[in-house]
Amino acid sequence: MQAQTSILVKDGQDAGDEFGTAVSLSGNGQVMAVGAPYNSSGTYSNGQVRVYDKQSGFQLGPPINGASFERSGSTISLSQNGYRIAIGAIGSVRVYDFSGSDWIQVGNTLNGYQEGDFFGNAVSLSADGTRLAVGAEGSDSSAGEVRIFDLNGNTWSQVGSPIKGNPNSSLGYSVSLSTDGTTVAIGVPLEALEGG
Repeated sequence: MQAQTSILVKDGQDAGDEFGTAVSLSGNGQVMAVGAPYNSSGTYSNGQVRVYDKQSGFQLGPPINGASFERSGSTISLSQNGYRIAIGAIGSVRVYDFSGSDWIQVGNTLNGYQEGDFFGNAVSLSADGTRLAVGAEGSDSSAGEVRIFDLNGNTWSQVGSPIKGNPNSSLGYSVSLSTDGTTVAIGVPLEALEGG
């Protein structure tokens, strides 16, 4: 087991921003992203993500802020090299690339079908960052679903039909894509077991 190498302590943030609610490491282990969904540095509970470089020890670019009441940074996923990040919020997902000095949105914002489906409660990028899985555990009266998207040009396009859960099973509570994006693991925490 590898020894602990560092402890990250936030500076200048509100005590209640819940910094560390979500974390993600790049596949090469050189970049770390940390979500603070209740950060209100922009507007109330807009949420924020900060990204850090292991080698330099510095933050990469400015914080990535969400919109008011969005709680952006509830879930996050980095690509293999750490220079692409998917950020989940309440009902939406955005993907950003690091330009060397700033985080620039890639493609369109992805939105859920309706309020309360919790689209974006789980996100996962493939290693190259061109495929994205998004969970929506509250969809269809908490049956839940997962949608897969590919980046085509500058547009995220859905691949196939949504993967849907059984009634009240909360499918999509968690998701994880394989490095090549061809296999997805999906958490279904409330799936009824056979025989009760």
